[in-house]
Amino acid sequence: MRRFLQWLTVPSRTCTLVCCQLLCAQATLAADPPELSYLYPAGACPGSTVTLQAGGTLENWPVNVLIYGDGIAVGVAEEQGKLDLVVDPDADPGVRWLRIYDQFGASSLRPVMVGALPEVVEQEPNDDPLKAQHLASSVTANGRLEKEGDVDCYSVQLREGQTLVADMLAHRVLASPMDGLLQVCTAAGIVLGQNDDECGLDPRLVFTAPADGKYLIRTFAFPAKPDKKIALSGAESYVYRLTITTDGFVDHAFPMAVS
Repeated sequence: MRRFLQWLTVPSRTCTLVCCQLLCAQATLAADPPELSYLYPAGACPGSTVTLQAGGTLENWPVNVLIYGDGIAVGVAEEQGKLDLVVDPDADPGVRWLRIYDQFGASSLRPVMVGALPEVVEQEPNDDPLKAQHLASSVTANGRLEKEGDVDCYSVQLREGQTLVADMLAHRVLASPMDGLLQVCTAAGIVLGQNDDECGLDPRLVFTAPADGKYLIRTFAFPAKPDKKIALSGAESYVYRLTITTDGFVDHAFPMAVS
């Protein structure tokens, strides 16, 4: 009788081990594909090389990259979440699309912009007008409102009668979950102009300087999907591209296409 029970026990242990292995294999097979929620910075100018921070669910690093569009190359760095973007010197300005994938599937597409102007990356701290980051009169600043209550300030030197266009690209194209706002202020922080939703949820501000001097461009945001909070919002995915220029600015073309 004892031998019979021992004979039953051994297969039962083996069966339990096999079941555990099958469950582990099933869990592996059912693993989720990678998710890509943002890229920061969200672009670069022709002839430049930048390191992008990829945000999302990136459990199985390194991943593979697919690019839709020409003029750029993207390599996967050893550090998790880092991608190396190389833009050809003769790359045409505009949007490219990128996705990452591994053995479990692929992420959704995320945009990468090729700009037409020189580009800089936001330098913190720049919340206080006294610590505003100085920009040239025609440049694209890659920034991020990365925490609740975040405010980014930039300064620019203008001449009397000079017209400045400040255009933010965030919710449109980049799909940043933010409703941005732009202000132009005096060096002391007095608001001279403001815009909220000129381009969907993205602001665009046109301002003519009343006198020579330094002016501030200040930006902050609320969530694209309103919530119960009455406060400035922010998150790592609140990525934007702020283009400022005192040169010509093309708003739209008509007709939009020809045969």
